[in-house]
Formats: sequence, structure tokens, C-alpha cells
Amino acid sequence: GERTSSDPQVAVMGKEEIVVITGERVPLRSLSIESLRAIFTGSIENWNEISENQTEQTEADQPIQILTYPQGHHLRLLFSQTYLDSQDIDPAAQLLSTSHSVIDHIQSNPYAIAYILKSQVPAGINLLEVTDLDPLAAQHNVLAVTQTFPQGDLRQLLLCLQNSN
Repeated sequence: GERTSSDPQVAVMGKEEIVVITGERVPLRSLSIESLRAIFTGSIENWNEISENQTEQTEADQPIQILTYPQGHHLRLLFSQTYLDSQDIDPAAQLLSTSHSVIDHIQSNPYAIAYILKSQVPAGINLLEVTDLDPLAAQHNVLAVTQTFPQGDLRQLLLCLQNSN
């Protein structure tokens, strides 16, 4: 995220990207930002309603299962700001509290869609490219926040982590 006025000491440790993932039976590998917004806000509820699905001549007459994090979750807020222009996620979306539960549900629900940090995506999970979005928009700072200016071992650790990125 970004530094807030209440953060005493902040060091940027690196960048992390929020990515969109899908179940194994979703026939698409890319999706426009407009279609993604329509899915996550509940305007589109079936994979066959998506224009990209029709242009690729694929059949996926299946309901879309949206997976999301609870209200107030930091990743949900960043996803909404980045991809949905701060619109609310469909209230019918299934709530999951951890990235592990999101991955488990994606693996067992072949027509599901979700978002997660790129560093947490395991091999074999489908990444969905979002077109019409600046690739840098999905990248966010990873911050180390401390109460005071880091000293001693903590300072050395933070410097080491910064240099490894």
C-alpha cells in the first residue's frame, strides 16, 4: 500500500502485484477491464455472457463463482481500487479469509474467479490477463512500518531485505 499519515517510520521493501486467477475450466486467458468489472460487481453472472468468450468461439455456459475477501480486508480494498474503480464487489460473492482458502476453492471450483498476490500463486493455477489496464496499476508497495527509526539488527535486516529486491 501507500504510507498513511499515522505511520511513524516507513521503508519501501519492494513491490507486489495483485493478479486475477480462475478455475481450470474457464476458457479465457485474457479479459477486458470492463468485463472484469461486470463480473465482480454482479452484472455478468454466466461465462457465456462475456463478449471475449464469444469471440474466442468457446462454450462455457456455467455460472461464475466469485471468490473474495471480507469487507475491510486490505487486499479487497486494493483490488477494488485497482480493478473496479472503487466499486463494491457483488454481495453474493463467496467470502474467504486467506489466500490458502482462495487457492483451495479455485482448485475445486473449475468456473470460479478470484484475485490474489502474484507471489502466492502456485504452479498450475490459471492467471487471467486483464487488458485495457496499465500493468503497473496492479503493483503496490510492500512497506515495513516501525514505531521509531530502525536501529541495530532490525535496521540491518530491513536494509538486507531492501537490497534483495
